[in-house]
Amino acid sequence: MLLKNRTVVITGGASPRGLGLACANLFAEHGARIQILDLDERAALAAAATLPGSGHIGGRCDVTDKAECDAAVAAALEAFPHIDVLVNIAGITSPQRLMEVDAATYERVMDVNMRGTLFMTQAVVPGMRARRSGSIINMSSVSAQRGGGVFGGSHYSAAKAAILGYTKAAARELGPDNIRVNAICPSFIDTDITAGLMTPNKLAQIIASVPLGRPGHAHEVAGCALFLASDLASYVTGIELDIHGGSHYSAAKAAMLGYTKAAARELAPDNVRVNAICPSFIDTDITAGLMTPDKLAQIIASVPMGRPGHAHEVAGCALFLASELASY
Repeated sequence: MLLKNRTVVITGGASPRGLGLACANLFAEHGARIQILDLDERAALAAAATLPGSGHIGGRCDVTDKAECDAAVAAALEAFPHIDVLVNIAGITSPQRLMEVDAATYERVMDVNMRGTLFMTQAVVPGMRARRSGSIINMSSVSAQRGGGVFGGSHYSAAKAAILGYTKAAARELGPDNIRVNAICPSFIDTDITAGLMTPNKLAQIIASVPLGRPGHAHEVAGCALFLASDLASYVTGIELDIHGGSHYSAAKAAMLGYTKAAARELAPDNVRVNAICPSFIDTDITAGLMTPDKLAQIIASVPMGRPGHAHEVAGCALFLASELASY
């Protein structure tokens, strides 16, 4: 079990077919204690009661209200000895076109997505800093990367892009405290939110654009979140983990990356997944033979986590990509 005896706080976790509850179920299966937070307290309590294992809790939290975020974290710390993982999933979308966006809608989308991520992160960081350990996972979107997603408008893209910038800045600031901060960028995932906005023709168009030939599912996002929450990702911080079935790629930086992306697109119809790992400085026989003490000190000084990576940490990422956790 990857999260045995660890405590996880998940916002936006009560929707029956949502990403939050999928994460909660998978994390609980891996031994975690779960606090589910949602605007609907009754739904949060009911959702917590359905999780594998025992001792899970639920509660109300409006993530746009800092006092409620602080109170929710205080409740978790009353029930559990500490908080190891925060998963910021609470969010809303909005389909208005650029010229249709009004101030109230803009503020609501930015508040729930970005302000909520900020307030919940601020609530858990003191305890994580005291223990020098923690993982924070923020929910962004492919919309933040390419400018517009399946449903969200420009203001939604802006909110999710803000989360990416915040994730990277927080990862740099919190790295010295051994707190990892990462973002997940799903594309079209079959959930309660997307199902309510989908017509048969729209669904067919989306599937036609996805090399894997199907929408993603909530448990596949949960698998990626589990990886980031676990020690398999112990040297992973500040990244954007894409979950899109091959439908969107960032610019390639080298021949191997370009080949990987082309091969992924070509082989996806055969359900063959192709991915690349991009390590920085990893302490191996090759790097040791090229390293002087001064050079090592310079490299470590540039790394927020304050140390080189190790081979087993790269192996953990390779294990994730090889497993069903990375099925989409």
